[in-house]
Amino acid sequence: MKKIVGILAVAAMATSMFAAEVAAGLKVNTDMFNMEFKDGAKPTVLKAGLDSGGYYWGSRLQLGVSTDKAGGQLALSYHGWDATKEGCTNGPNFYLHDYNVWFKPFDMLKISLLNQGDHLNNSYTDDKRVMHIDGAWKLDLTPIEGLTVSATLGNEWVKAGEFQDTGLKVTYGADFGTVGAMAIAKTNFKAWTFGAGYSGTVGPASVFADAAVSLADSKAKDLAIDMQAKVAFEPVTFTCFALYGNTLANSGNAIADNSLLLRAKGEVKVDAATVYVEVKDDDLIADNFAMSVQPGVVFNVGAASCEFGAKVTIDTNGTSSISCPFTVGVNF
Repeated sequence: MKKIVGILAVAAMATSMFAAEVAAGLKVNTDMFNMEFKDGAKPTVLKAGLDSGGYYWGSRLQLGVSTDKAGGQLALSYHGWDATKEGCTNGPNFYLHDYNVWFKPFDMLKISLLNQGDHLNNSYTDDKRVMHIDGAWKLDLTPIEGLTVSATLGNEWVKAGEFQDTGLKVTYGADFGTVGAMAIAKTNFKAWTFGAGYSGTVGPASVFADAAVSLADSKAKDLAIDMQAKVAFEPVTFTCFALYGNTLANSGNAIADNSLLLRAKGEVKVDAATVYVEVKDDDLIADNFAMSVQPGVVFNVGAASCEFGAKVTIDTNGTSSISCPFTVGVNF
């Protein structure tokens, strides 16, 4: 809680000298119904809660203030911790999920204190990507229009006398799209991850593609490749994202090595509602079959939104389930 108050205080001081825009949002996630099936066990009906989205995607309160020269955003997520797990306390808690406090000493330089770090392109869902660095401090320098140079220092930049996560990214955007290159160094600059990517528009499609490789002792260790395409023909939109390999240089959001993750979603907009079907598979090339399919509908009325879904997860080597996720949100 002290950390939350401190971040709010910094944001307030940074924006007190300027006319600030204030924004807030509230999102609540729950499952109206959730039944799990395990091999040889009786089906279990789980208790509904406000944290069905899990550690990262549960119910949350978002707050933000911004001006041309300074700003800050944070998100508080609700999670009913499981006291049987290591590092967890009993009962519900609020977790500081996201925060980003920034200011511009002059137009071409932006200095940020944040926890989400930096990465190349990002999938439309789940925050899956080829490489990522968890950040504490970030500097963005824009010397000329379209060119941005970003440096990120990790949460534990110096640990046990060694430099840890240090990131550098260069992006350039023009009529052809945006190209970027990124490097992340760890363990006193002995281990490296290098990546490059492109994003742009081709006809009715918005696309991006990235590739990253990690090096240790001057030898290639891991490879990751991702791509996404979003095609829109009103009122229909189709989005597909695929990631081969692993999220490199990051302990979170990781998937299995030598795997092929897939996310696909089709949407049809009808007046104030959007009907969709989404398919998720964490590894298309795994020996066992594990996939989820979720049809649903989203209603948008002014600043409020409401989503109903029916999700079926089939896992031949784990836990299968049937659930009815429900989300309601409002922005102020």
